[in-house]
Amino acid sequence: MRCVAVFVGINHASAKVDFDNNIQLSLTLAALSIGLWWTFDRSRSGFGLGVGIAFLATVVTQLLVYNGVYHMNVKLSQKNLIRNEEGKKIPFVQKNKM
Repeated sequence: MRCVAVFVGINHASAKVDFDNNIQLSLTLAALSIGLWWTFDRSRSGFGLGVGIAFLATVVTQLLVYNGVYHMNVKLSQKNLIRNEEGKKIPFVQKNKM
C-alpha cells in the first residue's frame, strides 16, 4: 500500500512541478523510480520487469502519437503556458467573438 501511495505521489508531483524541459522531467522521474524500486523491492527481476514495461509503454505511446490515435489538446496546453514577465501563471480566458 505504501508503494502505491508513493507512486501516486510521484506522478502527482511531476504533473504539478514546472520543469524547464522534458529531459529534466525524464531524469527526475527516472531517479525517483529507481529510488522507489530500491526502497520497496531491490530484486534484479523486479528492476528488469520495471525497465521492460517502461520501454514497452514508451514504444506503444510513441506509436499511438505517430499514427494520430492520440494527440495533444493545443488549447489546453496554451492555458498552462501563458505566463507574465515574473513567471507567474496567468489564467487563460477565451472570449467569445459575438
